[in-house]
Amino acid sequence: ERMIASIPRETLGQRWQELIGPFYSANDIAAWRGVSRQNIHKLRSAGKLLAARPSNEKTLLFPAWQFGPEGQELPHLRDVVEQLGEAAPDEWAQALWLNQRTDRFGGRSAADLLKAGEVEHVLAAARSDAAGMAA
Repeated sequence: ERMIASIPRETLGQRWQELIGPFYSANDIAAWRGVSRQNIHKLRSAGKLLAARPSNEKTLLFPAWQFGPEGQELPHLRDVVEQLGEAAPDEWAQALWLNQRTDRFGGRSAADLLKAGEVEHVLAAARSDAAGMAA
């Protein structure tokens, strides 16, 4: 935490944009999908959407990669996050795990695989990472 606190704020924001962004606000998503902002927050509470809050800010940021072209949610998001457990203990770590392209997934991200219907491969990787943390 001290290391992150020492990074200039604009650099940290740029780095998160590179790794996880771009981001939407709840208002942006609500307008896009034609629903209320409260509906978006309910979806987050239910584990169907992932959002993270930057330090000392009130606005939640929803990574754009978790939405399909029509605004639909990333399939099986809650299942993957549950499997990750302590391997990704907060929403920033979960978003990073889901969005990083890796050789493990053939140069794709876990989110890419979920969109392609390759759910079991992603769940197995999440379980493996969680088991590695427990060892």
